[in-house]
Amino acid sequence: MATEVRNWALLIARYSSLRGRSPQMSLLPKALEDTIEAFGKIPGIGPRTAERYVYFLLKSDATKATTLAQSLEHLHSGVKKCPITYALIDAEQDTSPLYTDEARDKSTVALVA
Repeated sequence: MATEVRNWALLIARYSSLRGRSPQMSLLPKALEDTIEAFGKIPGIGPRTAERYVYFLLKSDATKATTLAQSLEHLHSGVKKCPITYALIDAEQDTSPLYTDEARDKSTVALVA
């Protein structure tokens, strides 16, 4: 286990040193570069973290990457905002379960500061 982690750390360090080179000098496969760049566009994920995520997915079982890709593909089509409460709800729902719950007192509003 420790040897595998050390090997991946060396691989990441070697490829990290290649960042910033011209495209014709890159030794990384284009699919790997594109995926690292895509992860790096997420707020809070820098280039090093993006590389770690991509290398994790690459060394993991392919089903993890496939599941993640399918989840991301259906994210926008599977979620919408409730027009009344503005809560995020399933795309098939008309209103939030918070609003349609008969047990809730709709005359009381709680503010959290």
